[in-house]
Amino acid sequence: MGYEPHGCRPNRPPLVIAPRGFRRAVFAGLLAAMAGCASSHQPAHSTSPLTGQSQPNLAAPVKPADASSAPSQPVSSAVGLTANGAGLAGSTSPVRPAGYTEEQTARPFPAPPAAPPSEPETKASLPSSVPGAVVATATNGQGSATGPELTPIDLPTALRLVDVNSPTIGLARQRVQEAFLQQRNAELAWLPDLQAGPTYDRHDGRDQNSNGTIFEVSKQNLFVGGGAVLDWNTSEIIFGRLTAERLTQAAQANARAVDSNVQLDVALAYFDLLQVYGEYAIFTDALARAEEMLRNAESAEQAGLSKTTADINRARTEVDLRRQRQIELQAQAAIASGRLARLLLLRPTVILRPIDPQIMPVGLVPDLSRIDDLIAIGVSNRPEVQQNRALIAAATTRWKQAQLNPLIPHIDFEYRGGTFGGGPNDQMDDFGARSDGTAEAFWQLRNFGAGDYLQTRIRRTQVDEANLNLVDVQARVAEEIAAAVRSAEAARRSMDFAQAAVVQALETWRRLREASFGLAGAEHQYDPLQPLIALRDLADARRQYLQTVLDYNRAQFRLYWALGQPPLAALPKLPPQPTQTPVVPAPYSPKPEEVPATRKNPGA
Repeated sequence: MGYEPHGCRPNRPPLVIAPRGFRRAVFAGLLAAMAGCASSHQPAHSTSPLTGQSQPNLAAPVKPADASSAPSQPVSSAVGLTANGAGLAGSTSPVRPAGYTEEQTARPFPAPPAAPPSEPETKASLPSSVPGAVVATATNGQGSATGPELTPIDLPTALRLVDVNSPTIGLARQRVQEAFLQQRNAELAWLPDLQAGPTYDRHDGRDQNSNGTIFEVSKQNLFVGGGAVLDWNTSEIIFGRLTAERLTQAAQANARAVDSNVQLDVALAYFDLLQVYGEYAIFTDALARAEEMLRNAESAEQAGLSKTTADINRARTEVDLRRQRQIELQAQAAIASGRLARLLLLRPTVILRPIDPQIMPVGLVPDLSRIDDLIAIGVSNRPEVQQNRALIAAATTRWKQAQLNPLIPHIDFEYRGGTFGGGPNDQMDDFGARSDGTAEAFWQLRNFGAGDYLQTRIRRTQVDEANLNLVDVQARVAEEIAAAVRSAEAARRSMDFAQAAVVQALETWRRLREASFGLAGAEHQYDPLQPLIALRDLADARRQYLQTVLDYNRAQFRLYWALGQPPLAALPKLPPQPTQTPVVPAPYSPKPEEVPATRKNPGA
């Protein structure tokens, strides 16, 4: 049909298949780039694709952390972590929006500790362990337990790593190589076969001469030589090469589709991991506020300023629930890390930890208003559509071959030359040169022509099937684009309300805190009920805000993928969209003791 997808060149290999050893070397190089050198004092920085701010380069050396902050247990130094697990050295704090306090400014994600802390975490540095401490530890050959490997990762590294290391992508590329070799084989079908070797013939008994006379004879002969044999199925030579070209184009498009699908899975898995760490940052903030509320309730109880006798129980319930949530987040982080590690073909003991300093929305496709134009772009560019068009072209070529097959002759040609000799009985002599050649051309009607007719009908049905499958794929592409556009639009509209909810919840907590949680009122009694409600509202608002931003990013990547672009190609085009309200909260700093040691006199 003359259709050739963009970028397909059937006359040379469409993809370079790297040897397995080369891919292993590239994979090792990527991990080495993430590791860095602990002795260097000049770490390089790069711009985060999700934030637009300076962040450490995975390939740059890292500085050792301050010895005073080092934990008792060692952390693997082969992954580029500092001694206290606080992330890469040289990382910079995110830009603080004007008018916002330290409490509202985002920080790098804290990693969940292995056990609930006895004191609220108020330091800006990250805890030393990650949400994977609940995973069973591995045991070496001598029986000593070793903890999970802590590996920082970001989205660009994950996408590049899966492009090199994914067996699914490698299998699709090998199929392209196989299709190309099949095409080359079809292009060489017109060449003859070469044959060489001896031929021995022995006859004892009756034979018949050309006159029809039967006689007794014993004879033998030997032929030593070779020649060329040509069996041309002419229609297959003409149309087989065209069909093989279309199948190579289909394999190329399928490889691009598999590559994009796997990269999208990795991007979504990374966002899942990012969400768990973002929720843990929110959990850390809520737990610190709940523990502050518990300390104030205990002090109020000792000073006789409690509004009810159940204040301490209410505060302790909230702290226990937050610590229960800590265990759940540890399990969720281990699951999200394990799924991403499986996609990247990393060891199951690896605990992946995002190093993005904060979460911000990204706009890969900022203009969402012209959905019809986006659908037209996607239908034109999607590799699945190009694959089905190539399959239609292949089916059409086979149909034409079936129509013309009875009209195209088969050609057989054979030529052999060498030395021939023999004689009666056991005599073997009189050798001399001999050559034989035959040529034949014939036309064939299979099954009196009925077989050719049915074969034509079968090929025509296959063309109809391929066309219907293309219509189905185009409809699915249009649905995926429309769904991604609507999801991105809904998340973008929701983002303003989610930010406003976080601001209002923070303001509620601030006012309650300034009022000393009821001690500044006329009754001078500590009331934990109002701060408890404000705490839950703040945590819910922040989780919803985090969910909205990440849903927007997921929808943007799905839309970019649905338009026929691999997520790896989006890395240079990730424009961050800074938000007025940080998505990830800073570590909470409790105020000094709010409740006096003795009961105040309301009439004083």
